[in-house]
Amino acid sequence: MDLESALALLATHPLPALIAGLLLAALLAVMVVARLRQQLRAEQETLRHRLDGLWHELDELRMRGPASEGTAGAASGLEEERFRRQYPVWESVWEAAWTLHERVGNFLRAVENGESTADSRLSARNAALDARARVNRLRPFFDEQVDLLLGRVIDAEIKAHLAACEYLDRRSTEPDGRLESYRESFRLQHDGEAREAVNQLVAAIRQRLAGDR
Repeated sequence: MDLESALALLATHPLPALIAGLLLAALLAVMVVARLRQQLRAEQETLRHRLDGLWHELDELRMRGPASEGTAGAASGLEEERFRRQYPVWESVWEAAWTLHERVGNFLRAVENGESTADSRLSARNAALDARARVNRLRPFFDEQVDLLLGRVIDAEIKAHLAACEYLDRRSTEPDGRLESYRESFRLQHDGEAREAVNQLVAAIRQRLAGDR
């Protein structure tokens, strides 16, 4: 079929052509969304493995015994004692930060997949409250850099949670373009700002634990 024949067919049958075009556009959109979702899951799995590695390293450090006897052993013993005092602080703040990141992520995935969000929404909110309270309680025991990183994680996750809640509350009244802005907001906060701060927090905790040893 040449170009003139195709144009003539479209002119005489505009509705079927329009439907075919819409179906093609919808198919392409589904393919793009599926690909992006697959990439996002791969990135989340990579981050999970990296963060699980930190738990393993922390456990190994905690299980190490004291150094040899003598002068060097006495100095190492002091370092060991310092480590034992510091470890519960790092373990506590890390647990709060990672739990918050994980639970907000669960809530966001439920929102995007159209699943029930009642439990995950409340769980994420409670994790944010717990993280904020725990950090405030332990703030005197870690330095300013870690304090700032923890604040970034908590603030970004709270913003992501609020944007997702706004998305849920307005999805029946707002146009699709406006809803997409809420989706972009909560993904930017969780997968961008919060994830970067979590990675930096991992590096900071590792550095300080190595210094304490």
